[in-house]
Amino acid sequence: MSMSIDNLAISTTALANAIVGNLTLFDQSGNKLNARFALTENSAGMFYLTGNVLQTYRASIKPGYYSVRVNGYSQATRWSEKSVFVIQVTST
Repeated sequence: MSMSIDNLAISTTALANAIVGNLTLFDQSGNKLNARFALTENSAGMFYLTGNVLQTYRASIKPGYYSVRVNGYSQATRWSEKSVFVIQVTST
């Protein structure tokens, strides 16, 4: 099983609640799974999840790299996956 996000960068000028990217969980054959996602307590604190969408908590996040730890749970099976994504906040 694996997890992916379709975008890893956002601008520091992005507004609060801006969409960073969409998470997807895959089975061992590469098929998309119906899944739910949760951020761990050790995540960056600058982002949150709504369903499978990673969003910004606030506007004007300081430029840099932020680790986001995500747990994904398949809704049809007992599979789960843990991943760390590094989100780049750019100065433009």
